[in-house]
Formats: sequence, C-alpha cells, structure tokens
Amino acid sequence: MVDREGLTYTRCYCEENVWKLLHDEAPRISAGDAYNACNAAAAVSWAACFISNPNKTVAVACQAASQDELGLVVWDYHVVAIGPDPQTGQPSVFDLDTTLPFPCPIEEYWHKAFLTDWLPPRLHPMFRVVKRDDFLAHFSSDRSHMLRDGDYIAAPPPYPPIQRNGVATNLMKYIEMSHEDRDKGVVCATLDAVLEYVAGDDGDNSSGDGGDGDGDGDDDHSSGDDGGNDSDDAGDDSDGDYDGRSGSNGGKGLNE
Repeated sequence: MVDREGLTYTRCYCEENVWKLLHDEAPRISAGDAYNACNAAAAVSWAACFISNPNKTVAVACQAASQDELGLVVWDYHVVAIGPDPQTGQPSVFDLDTTLPFPCPIEEYWHKAFLTDWLPPRLHPMFRVVKRDDFLAHFSSDRSHMLRDGDYIAAPPPYPPIQRNGVATNLMKYIEMSHEDRDKGVVCATLDAVLEYVAGDDGDNSSGDGGDGDGDGDDDHSSGDDGGNDSDDAGDDSDGDYDGRSGSNGGKGLNE
C-alpha cells in the first residue's frame, strides 16, 4: 500500500505535490512485488492529470478543503496523478486532497468527484494528461502564481522551486485546455479518452529519474519569475443552483 502520510505534501501546491509523487513514489510502487505480479494483466502508464476548463471554474467533489456536505470545491485548476494501484495494477487516481480512498480506482473517482449530471456546463472538467517522464522533464514553476502584492498567499514548499531546462515557469501552459504541446500531453474531455492515453505503449514509464538529464537522479532547481493565476469566484453561478466554495492555485482552500 501507499503510505499517504509519508508523501511530500504542501497545501496549495498540488502540481508540485504530484511532481514529487511521480518522481519519488512511482518508481517504488512499480518496483513492488505486488505490482509486478499483477502488472502483466493491467498495463498502466504513470501520468499527471491537470483538471480545469476554459472558464477556470471546475467543480470537484470529495475534497478535504470543503465544508460542503458533498465536499464540493470550485477550483481554477487541480492536479492529480494517475497510475496503477500497487495491489491490483488497475488504473487509479492519486489525489492528495481527496476524502476518497488513496489511491482510488479511476472509475470510482470520476463518478464521485465529477458531478456533471447536475452541475452546469461551466463547472464541468476537462483534463490535460501528461506522461510521467515528460512531466518530470519539462514542468517548471517559480510559484509566482501564489504571490499577491509580493507576499505568498500560502506558504511555499520548503524545497527550491521545480524548474527544468532553464525555464522559469510554464505552469499556465499545463492548465490551458485549448492547445496541445508535444511534451505537455493531450487534452481529454472524457474518462474513456484518459484511459486510452494512460494505457500506454509499455505499461510503465517509471523506472528512470524522469529526465533530470544529469544522470544523478537528483532534482534540478533554479530561480526565475513569470505571471500569476487567478480563479473566478464561481460560488455565485448564474447557470445553475450550486452556490459552493471556490478556490485557486490547484484547489487548496484559499477561502477558508
């Protein structure tokens, strides 16, 4: 099983939490005896999954930051990992901010987290799914999206910013759902499309260090700056009845 409490986690920095999970934990899961025993029957590639939409108002249920009875939060974006359950090998969601099981079977997570049957279209999710190696090799964030008037609106992680290839930040390119870059995965609108993508060619892409490029297995960090990221206040929704919480920057309850 995955020791959730032992994973790197910083509130309000879901994209970095997922980067760390894919960098540190995915190789350990894929090396486990239980995983190797079942993986031949259920090949699943590790991936980061950015959840947002063109409005930057995506409703996700069963979120620990919510006080709503359904656990609903309207984020500008949220990020989870997708990978094999270490016991069954089946596609699962690793969401460090959910109240659902960890990991959670992907069909169960989709059914319980995305209540699209009764929420208005402007709150429906889209998904950018990025294979693990591409995400680890190319993702950069200088955390400037968390600055307001020069101060952090939530304390940053204790380690240096994750930055690759001399790029200060490209976080917003991952959140954007209207374009695709070769190294930034694919944009999907349905669970079937996500499952098709993570089915992968080789069933596993977690054996290496994820593209540090220096061969030492360590994270490469540098400094820089770029633009920010603001969420719409979707609590007052003229298209539907939901009047819930809204959050920003990966959905970490900044309105608590």
